[in-house]
Amino acid sequence: MRFNWGKRAQTLVKIIVITIALVLLLVIDRQIVRFNGDMFNRDFFLLWAGGRGLLEGVDVYDPAIWADLHVRYGSQWLENRIFTYPLPVAILFMPLALLPVPLAATVWELLSQVMLIAASVALFAGLGRRLPLLFLPLVLLSRPAIIIATSGQFSAVWPLSLCLFYFLARRGQHALAGVVLTLLLLKPSIPLFILPVALIWLLTRRMWRGLLAFTACCLGGLGFTLIIAPGWLGKWVPFLFVKGDRITPMVPTLWGLMHELLARRLPENGWMIVFAIVVGLLAALCVWWLIRVHDLWPPALWLACAVCLSIVVSPYAWPYDQVLLLFPTGVGLGMAGTMRGRWRTLAWVGAMLVMGVLPYVCLALAERRGTDTLSALVPLAMLLLVMVVAQGVSRRASLS
Repeated sequence: MRFNWGKRAQTLVKIIVITIALVLLLVIDRQIVRFNGDMFNRDFFLLWAGGRGLLEGVDVYDPAIWADLHVRYGSQWLENRIFTYPLPVAILFMPLALLPVPLAATVWELLSQVMLIAASVALFAGLGRRLPLLFLPLVLLSRPAIIIATSGQFSAVWPLSLCLFYFLARRGQHALAGVVLTLLLLKPSIPLFILPVALIWLLTRRMWRGLLAFTACCLGGLGFTLIIAPGWLGKWVPFLFVKGDRITPMVPTLWGLMHELLARRLPENGWMIVFAIVVGLLAALCVWWLIRVHDLWPPALWLACAVCLSIVVSPYAWPYDQVLLLFPTGVGLGMAGTMRGRWRTLAWVGAMLVMGVLPYVCLALAERRGTDTLSALVPLAMLLLVMVVAQGVSRRASLS
């Protein structure tokens, strides 16, 4: 038997490089946890406490029990009176809750960075393009990724879910695509436009196994959680509405920006009417434009626009949730990769400005203004960038 030592050597080199990269990320994450010091009083503790509560068999949606968990495990930060995520998130964190908080935070930060890398690889594989080397630093050094790394947020799951969904659906793995799509529902305020567009794609392309898998996972997951904790849904949903009213003025989306600009100038709740009109106009504009370029990279372009719209209009999204802009960034750069010359360069410059500069400018302004509502400009800028790049690709295709 003859062995192909060239391929074996390449595989071995890849394994070594990946192992070294993971070790370096683990060391960096450990230093981040040590530098931050008190992960007991950061967002990660909320996730850890949710998993720990389930391990102990207690109700994490009971305010008294939730407060007791914080006291017993040394957290002095009790911003929310109950566990703020749906129960499946607490179930996912049960294995990490077996570890001490600092170690669990280190592992979760490493997993978050791996998820962002995996999402990037899956996205460009689904687009049929090679992953640009500059794309990973652009994502990992973006403001959302830094927040996730320093506070232990859950948001890295969103781009992984969407990018894997797109990759699997394009590769014909429709059932698996439907399964991973359900992960977007772990934060229902995020997939406002994404989920309808994804489901319409499955429906129009007759990906029945994907639709069935998505439906089965939703119903099966809900049924399972209601069996192990019958009353959780009735406690969680009302809490979301109460919390939404409390945080509306500072949400860094169009919702918060409209409230800041119009709440005091219009009659009570008049700003919501204006908000609804603006959202309707934005959605109509996107649909009209997408129909004009309908032959261009479907359905990636539809999903990219849906991501931008979902983030910018969400009544409950924060700067770290903008990590989902990884998807439209990749789609825009993937389209620009089919071109040469100025369009490709302009696309990269635009992506670096929108993902690498604008969020930090908004952060600096937020520190002076006392509110971060201007971060709503980031997904709007990304939407504009994707449209401009797609329009350039469309013009080149029509001329050729």
